[in-house]
Amino acid sequence: ARSCRRLGALAAVVGIATYTWARWFQWGQGTELPPYYCTAQTAPFPAVPDPASPEALRRWASALVQQMTAREKYDLVNGLGWFGYSALPGYYIGNILATPRLGLPAIQMQDAMQGFRTIDARIVGQVTSWPCALAIASTWNGGATWRWARAIGEEFRVKGANMILGPSVNVHRVPYNGRNAEYLSGEEPYLGRRLAPAYVRGAQEGAGIGAVL
Repeated sequence: ARSCRRLGALAAVVGIATYTWARWFQWGQGTELPPYYCTAQTAPFPAVPDPASPEALRRWASALVQQMTAREKYDLVNGLGWFGYSALPGYYIGNILATPRLGLPAIQMQDAMQGFRTIDARIVGQVTSWPCALAIASTWNGGATWRWARAIGEEFRVKGANMILGPSVNVHRVPYNGRNAEYLSGEEPYLGRRLAPAYVRGAQEGAGIGAVL
């Protein structure tokens, strides 16, 4: 009985804390989105130095961070758009607020490398069913992978996302893994090493949308 009371008290504390957290960040209030969940900018995006120079990139990022307020830094590392395990209306899978005064737009991340994941009932039937990654991998063709990623990236861009959560490059170690079709490497690490860069370039250079490994 004592254990049950303790569990009940713990559940009550967690519930109150969750509700307070939700109210503080305006979660769960219909489809209202917070300020700065947008691509609006009051300043141009800061010019990025040569990507081939890690030290220049480090200095560039450091200078931006030094201009941020404590709240802006917090927003940059704090995701939002979920209440428990439920995605809230109007959000993507991953969401980071913008810093308009420094020219930094919101980061709006979406699953996944094989196409735009439908998480909102309003867009059911409005997304493309692309060939799976394993089918593309079976071509051993970097050019085909580039064109596939570009087309997927263009659809993401039209739907408002600016980053693809992919590509997936796990090597098939267990044949009955239900998600093997999602992985670009198949059973061969060399294949993933060849095709993953082609995918990233297709999404970023072709469609102008970020891709992450």
